[in-house]
Formats: sequence, C-alpha cells, structure tokens
Amino acid sequence: MAEAVLKSHTSERQKSHKGGAEGSKRPAILPFEMPQMEMPAAFSELAVKSVDQAKQSCHQMTAATEWMTDVFGETYATAAKNVAEYGTKAAEAAQANANLAFDLTRDLVAAKSFSELVELSTTALRKQSELLSAQTRDFMTLAQKIATDATKPMMTGASKVFETASS
Repeated sequence: MAEAVLKSHTSERQKSHKGGAEGSKRPAILPFEMPQMEMPAAFSELAVKSVDQAKQSCHQMTAATEWMTDVFGETYATAAKNVAEYGTKAAEAAQANANLAFDLTRDLVAAKSFSELVELSTTALRKQSELLSAQTRDFMTLAQKIATDATKPMMTGASKVFETASS
C-alpha cells in the first residue's frame, strides 16, 4: 500500500511540473521539500545575538562614515579657503616683483652715467633679494598653515572614529 501511495504521489508531482511527460526528453524536475526540524534554543539565541551584533556594527560603521564625510567636507572647505589665500599671496608677490622690475627699468633709462647704472642695478638687486627672501618666508609660513589646517580635521575626526569604533 505504501508503494502505491508513493507511486501515485510521485506521478502527481511529475505531472504538475514541466518535463517528465511521456515523450519528453527532459528529465522531470521534482520539488525539494525541507524536513520540519526544530532549532535548538542555544543555536537560536546565538543566531539572534549574531544578528544584533551585526546590526550594531552596521550602525557604528554608518555613523563613522557620516562623521568622516563631515570631516572631509570641513577639510575641503578649509583647504579651499587656504588655497585661495595662497593664490592671493602669489598674485601680490607677482605684483611686487613686477613693480620692482618696472621701477628699475624706469631708473635705468633715466641714468646719466655708467656708475649710476651700476649703483641702480646693485640697489635693485639688493631690494629684489630682500623681497624674494620675505616672499619665501611668507609662502613657507602659509604652506605650513595650509598643511596644518588641512590635516587638523582629519586627525581629530579619525581619532573620534577610532574611539567610537573601539567602544
């Protein structure tokens, strides 16, 4: 009797799925049925704890990502402001150098003797050297400020992210 039930059940499943019909060259695709099993309580608790920990880690990573996005935005804004300041300083330096060159040219054209030409050239060379020295100091100071300002939000933000992640 059990064989008759098994055969009738198998033939019904074969008929309800594609394939397995008479004359078909494809094999029958039979559904797979999972046996009903109860999970042990310890395994279930472990799975729930694992999911909760994964959820908490995901929230922490999301918060850290948002924090770093804010830090990058702050860093970018600071860097843009400082680069604009650097560009202004470069334009001022170029203007000062051009003014010095035009002043020298005007003075050389107005010179009346060779000794006056030598004196004007020497004076202009000294002024140019002093100006370049001052400009170099200004640019170095500004470059240090840019580097410090650009890295400060990153360092502060990174340390806060690591503190949050480790807690």
